Amino acid sequence: MKKNNLITWLALCLSGCSSITTIEQPTKESADGLRYFMPKKDFVVKITVAQAKISKVELGVTSAYPDLSKQYTLKYNKNFFGENKLDVSVTENGLLTSTKSDTISKVNEAFKALASSV
Repeated sequence: MKKNNLITWLALCLSGCSSITTIEQPTKESADGLRYFMPKKDFVVKITVAQAKISKVELGVTSAYPDLSKQYTLKYNKNFFGENKLDVSVTENGLLTSTKSDTISKVNEAFKALASSV
């Protein structure tokens, strides 16, 4: 019986490690969080015609814009075995520009507390 309790406790420890998850195409139930879109760019071909002949062809891309066909939600999950710090930047048009997540583990402290209670 004690072995099963230890396995359950370890499973809870591992599930509590992740502090940020991304949900693709969130439903109403999972839409709680920061919504964002992936960037999309289009190819641009510029052709210069001089004296009825093509004199120059240039290839380029447009600026990034949100791909509104697929929405994502960034969710913060509380971590019971660490201290989480989350820094996220989103542009006005919904593009995620940067994310940074730091977790300071407190697993050692949890094991010490468990050991002292046994």
